[in-house]
Amino acid sequence: MEATSTRIRLSVAVDAALLALVPLGLNVLRLLDPNGSKVPGIALLVLLLFKNLLLLPGVSIAYQRKIYRENISSRFDLKVMLPLVIMLVLISISVWRALGSFYTFSNVFSNVALLIFGVIAVGSAYLNADNDEERWLLLKAAPAGILLLVLANIAGFAVGFRSVPVIGEERVNQTLSLLGITAGRVLFPLTVGTNAFGSVCALGVISSFLLWDRRSIMARLLALASAGACFLALVAVDSRAAMLAIFAAVLWLLVIRRIAVFRYLPVLLVALGPFVPFLLAALFRAINEKGLLSGLVRAGSQGAKLGVGTGRQFIWTAAQQQIANAEPLQLIGYGAYGPAQSKFSASYAWIFNELGQTATSVHNTMLQTFFDTGYIGVIVWVWCLYALVSCSLKLAKSKDDRGFLSIALATLGFLLLQMQTEVVVTIYGVEILFFFIILTVSIAAFSSAKLRTQVK
Repeated sequence: MEATSTRIRLSVAVDAALLALVPLGLNVLRLLDPNGSKVPGIALLVLLLFKNLLLLPGVSIAYQRKIYRENISSRFDLKVMLPLVIMLVLISISVWRALGSFYTFSNVFSNVALLIFGVIAVGSAYLNADNDEERWLLLKAAPAGILLLVLANIAGFAVGFRSVPVIGEERVNQTLSLLGITAGRVLFPLTVGTNAFGSVCALGVISSFLLWDRRSIMARLLALASAGACFLALVAVDSRAAMLAIFAAVLWLLVIRRIAVFRYLPVLLVALGPFVPFLLAALFRAINEKGLLSGLVRAGSQGAKLGVGTGRQFIWTAAQQQIANAEPLQLIGYGAYGPAQSKFSASYAWIFNELGQTATSVHNTMLQTFFDTGYIGVIVWVWCLYALVSCSLKLAKSKDDRGFLSIALATLGFLLLQMQTEVVVTIYGVEILFFFIILTVSIAAFSSAKLRTQVK
């Protein structure tokens, strides 16, 4: 029995290592080509599936048969898993609908393969986990993967690799300027846009504390070093909204220890999510009309024209007008790159065209979901987030989580805040989407394990 337990732990450790390498695998070929293939990352997922489903978990045939004879609901909380799977299916359909316009067949195949193999591979890893220690180990693969990607970007930049620069205007790093340092926003090589990588770095900062373990000095040092490296990269790309989201999520985690009612703020944010961009557009409009908070305006003529929010008020106001002009296709959306597919992006293209960029993003996850997958997608997305947040809140009350689930909840809170000003947890940022898949499957596995314990 002891030998079997040792083999199970070793199998789970291998799974965690493979999962941690996936974000780097999805991006490593960008060092050779900005549009580099995701094949290495997908290959890691296929390898994990091959190991778990075909080669057994390296434990025993009897153990494998025991796992797959069980009802899946005994391993995962279906209230959390079901909306996640439906949402991934909707995203896959939206990607297929963009075939020939924005995606080649290889793009479609790699993105859909990532979604399908991703959730199945992560799920197969958790099927093999027999206890909370092993589930925590798999959860740690998520921040470890972000850390590896950030370190690879730092190393690539140090040896001379750069991403494609923004054309037409120097982008000043305003965070460093507060310290009297004049510099531009760093263009790390494995990125698609500075704000997108800023979200990755910020996610790395807060999720690094999932690596923390009070029982191990090395684990604590690793968590601090990881958070530090990600924070330095975040400062270099100067994503201020991401920094603010980190601060807000950490503050919320501290406040709920004293004021319990604030625990439910994430639920409120999920419920208000579809309306937040329109509320923020009105707020930014009022601020800019009165000339307030001018220190937050990006330098240069373009920044002065866009004001606080860097043009988001114009995008979201245009989106509100577009949604008001109801049409049948809004039920299912326009497919991936929905704003461009619907021609709606032409109404705010001027914001990006002066920078030599093509308008595709609406800088809000819920709006992007609407244009890609329609009202159906928005409903499923709200369902998915509500199920995940409510389940996480219940689990975080547990006395035996050693803080892991509280940090996971704060990380989820950070993502909810980032969704309001950036397009994250979508197919356009696969690193964060894969992180979200691991986090969601983790919560579903922890919840199912707790339910089994209560039944016993």
